[in-house]
Amino acid sequence: MTAERCRRVVLTGGPGSGKTSLVEHYQKAGHAIVPEAALQIIQELTRTMGLAAQRRWRQKHVIEFQRLVPVMPIAQRAGWIDHAIQPARKS
Repeated sequence: MTAERCRRVVLTGGPGSGKTSLVEHYQKAGHAIVPEAALQIIQELTRTMGLAAQRRWRQKHVIEFQRLVPVMPIAQRAGWIDHAIQPARKS
């Protein structure tokens, strides 16, 4: 941004509290948004492994999943997103 000030807002809340709905509202209103990283990772794991295998993998590899979450935005900016969401092990 040039002369105007850039504001960043972080939304937190429990499941079903309306975070996604609020973000979608602001996106439709023309605001830039950053997608929620954990949800993107879950969607990609589901796409590559299938729903049941993704759930089993996340239950078995909780720490590895948590380590992927902060990497997602960095990977998106760097253009190597495919390499960020590769779990070390499938099970």
